[in-house]
Amino acid sequence: MIGRGHFHAVRFYENEASLCRIVANYLREGLAAGQPALVIATNPHAFGIVCELRARGLGVDGLIESRDLVIVDAEEALASFMVDGLPDREKFDRTVMAALELVRDGRSGITVRAYSEMVDVLCKHGLDVAAIQLEALWNRLAGSGEFSLMCGYAMGNFYKDATVNGPFGFGSAGGSVTGAGIGSVGGVGGGSGAGGSSGTSTSKQILPDAVVRAQS
Repeated sequence: MIGRGHFHAVRFYENEASLCRIVANYLREGLAAGQPALVIATNPHAFGIVCELRARGLGVDGLIESRDLVIVDAEEALASFMVDGLPDREKFDRTVMAALELVRDGRSGITVRAYSEMVDVLCKHGLDVAAIQLEALWNRLAGSGEFSLMCGYAMGNFYKDATVNGPFGFGSAGGSVTGAGIGSVGGVGGGSGAGGSSGTSTSKQILPDAVVRAQS
């Protein structure tokens, strides 16, 4: 069981089924404690997580309608802040904070329980340097204490040639991040901005495209 306070947890998984079960249990625990959920995952994993939540008796449709559950496509979220193969700090902050605000839906004094696999996606694309930098950005943002975070990584795929220092074993806000033996990286969604969409509501107009399309 994971504590109910603010934290940044890391879970390694051997297969997609076990990942979806782990994330569903993590989200269910948070929802039971009054913590709305943000899921940033690939479409297959998001589908699996939703199925596992339903198997645990949760009314997923109602949770989505009330914004107690917001699902964002990981690939689209990455495209909103990756520039020349590396994460842009300002664009990352804008994308993630917009998603968190969507979950909060004007509610104050609540902790959002978030799950993300964007770093894992970068690792699977072979973008190790970008993955390390993104993990450091997550650590910095998690220091705000406004949300709790779990990141999922495929076993044997995570930072094969990297060494990262920090309180979570990855790097902290202001901590050092170093890569050993990592070659140059290409782009994933390189240069795509985190601009607003043409949604009809004011909230949709200021949100990154990845969040808007996931909620449309």
